[in-house]
Amino acid sequence: MKYLQDRFLLLISIPHLIFFGYKLIFGSYFVAVDSIEYMQMAENIYQHFSFYIGDLSIPINPEFYTKRPPLYSIFILIASLFLHSKALVLILQNILSIASICITKRMFEQHYGQTNKWVTYAFTLTSMSNFIYANLLMSEILFQFLVTLLMYCAHQLLTHHKRTTLISYQTVFILLLLTKPVFYLLALPNLILTYLFARKTNIRFGTLTAILPLLAIIFYVNWNHQRTGSYDYSSIQHINLRDYNLNYFHTYKYGAEHAREINVAIKTQGAAQSTYAEKVQITKQVALDHMLKDWTSFIPFHTIGMLKFFIDPGRYDFFSFFQEQPKRMSEVGFLRHLNEGGITGALHFLGTQPLFIIALLFITLIFNSCKFFGFVWFWLYNYKTASFTHWIMGLLILYMAVITGPLGAARFVIPILPLYLFFAIYGFSHAYQKFKRYRFRTT
Repeated sequence: MKYLQDRFLLLISIPHLIFFGYKLIFGSYFVAVDSIEYMQMAENIYQHFSFYIGDLSIPINPEFYTKRPPLYSIFILIASLFLHSKALVLILQNILSIASICITKRMFEQHYGQTNKWVTYAFTLTSMSNFIYANLLMSEILFQFLVTLLMYCAHQLLTHHKRTTLISYQTVFILLLLTKPVFYLLALPNLILTYLFARKTNIRFGTLTAILPLLAIIFYVNWNHQRTGSYDYSSIQHINLRDYNLNYFHTYKYGAEHAREINVAIKTQGAAQSTYAEKVQITKQVALDHMLKDWTSFIPFHTIGMLKFFIDPGRYDFFSFFQEQPKRMSEVGFLRHLNEGGITGALHFLGTQPLFIIALLFITLIFNSCKFFGFVWFWLYNYKTASFTHWIMGLLILYMAVITGPLGAARFVIPILPLYLFFAIYGFSHAYQKFKRYRFRTT
């Protein structure tokens, strides 16, 4: 047993080391605008104690106060020894990535027994986006570790019934809120979940601990209001709604020109408002009105995005990691080509990419399809016997797919990748065993 665990640890450490070595020698630590914003906030915190992602020497943009929650920039600041070494941040991220996979493996093995080692090796080693984001200044790996830690707290809580574990669970939940905005929508469902935890563990007044994340949200939103005048959790919400969800949908249904016209019109309408709060409100309202007006077309489009969430091989991730920064910043991505030119346009775009990246994409696509098959198979055969913790994990994966929607891509799977990975491993292994038994009976 220990030999297998040590071998697995060594196996997953090797690709992390390879990607880290490559990035250390050849590449930039940044990807697109996200990394630059996180780094800028870290510098602003260190130099001015200002939680702002822009240049403080030019006029202030209120969106830049709330676009990125502060925890990852604080993580950069501390891990880099106050901005002395970006490489130290990557080292810590690789450790967190390896820890997330190993912790999740242990949780699953305690309930379902040993995994099929070959399926485990194959599925883990082809999850290459994970190795990529462990070696970029992006919040995905920290977020992944916190998600894993949250599930581990839930697992330990239901096993040992300790009040301190429940408080630890709520503390990790708050840290997740401060890492990415996507988790704040789960604060109310967390009330129900905490009530169920309290009932299952007989912890007196345990449900009251769910107030802690709600208080954190209230404090954070009020802080944002003091800085921007808007009771907004994050400006990324209305930015994504306008520039990605609606824009991609209009490009898909009406064409690129129509999408650009609507996008410009919404921005113009927002700019005409007298306050930032009114700009946020009108942007959300107009974007949602467009989607609701076309809801019969938007729902299938959103569903396709959810499927991409599971299948996407990560063209953007590979290209961002292996290509030079200036090319990345101006490059129009695969999703844009797919929405504008359909499958023909997307294939033509892929044909312009380096052969090495195309080969990696093809391999990853095959294994991602196998993982999705394994994930679905797992729930088809285990929905009655899955533990309460595994149901929480499964619903969290589904939530991430739904909330990502039209943006569905490999990058957005990273936070829940270890959980998804082991559902897929056990499901695919079970399907393979059934297939072998079927073949044995028919020969």
